[in-house]
Amino acid sequence: MRRGEALPLREVMRRVREDYPGRVLRVQFEYDDHFELWVYDIRMLFDDNRLLRLKVDALSAKVLLVRGVKRPHPKGH
Repeated sequence: MRRGEALPLREVMRRVREDYPGRVLRVQFEYDDHFELWVYDIRMLFDDNRLLRLKVDALSAKVLLVRGVKRPHPKGH
C-alpha cells in the first residue's frame, strides 16, 4: 500500500459512528482477500448488548460488511 491510500482511523471512525454509534472494542487494519481491498476490521458493542463486526473500506470509509450477534446479559441483570 502506498502512502495516502488509506484514510486515517480517526476519519473512518467519524464516518462509521454516524450510523453505528457503539463503543469500539478492537480495530485491525488488514488486506481482505474477499473484497481485494485494505480494510479496517472494527468490533463494536452497543447499548442493547449487540456485538457487531464491521469491515470498512480503508480508502472510502464505506461499510462493506456487518455481522453481529446479541450477547446475553450477565446474570442478575
